[in-house]
Amino acid sequence: MSKKFEPIKFDIQHFAEEGEKTFTQEEVNDIVKSRIADEKRKKDAEIATLKSAHESEIEAKTKEINQLNESLSSFQDSEKALKKIQKEKDGIESQLNEYIQKEETDAWHTKLKEKGVKEERFEAFTKLFGDEERNDENLDKLVEQYPEWLNKQEETPPPIGAGFDNNVPPSSNDPFLKALNSND
Repeated sequence: MSKKFEPIKFDIQHFAEEGEKTFTQEEVNDIVKSRIADEKRKKDAEIATLKSAHESEIEAKTKEINQLNESLSSFQDSEKALKKIQKEKDGIESQLNEYIQKEETDAWHTKLKEKGVKEERFEAFTKLFGDEERNDENLDKLVEQYPEWLNKQEETPPPIGAGFDNNVPPSSNDPFLKALNSND
């Protein structure tokens, strides 16, 4: 069994010795309010002291944060500028590569022309060789292999007077006929 204790109500003033001062409820409330206000002032003073003690640290950290933000902003600006320059560089390299490729192709076409390759076959000859394989030796081999891709050598014109006694028709390149047909 458990016992229940009931609180006993009593008047504290009853135990006070005579001659001692007694307080009214209002006076007790004022004393409590005063002590609470004193404690609050003490706590506020402690907070102010701690705050002022750490204020310089807070300012230093704030400056550090601001510097880091500025550095980050500067870094981001630099990164954007770097990307822009890289893009421009890539564009210029691409143009340079196109120019070099065009120059190499033109040089190759000149070689093909010198070997007598028909112009409509330049692209075919170009595709048959990689950049490293474009040399005179390989070109000579291909010319031998595909003679039909070459311009036919112009036939030498018949001698002057051809067609009179030797049954060779006169050529339009015959200088004698050209002289006869000129109106000068």
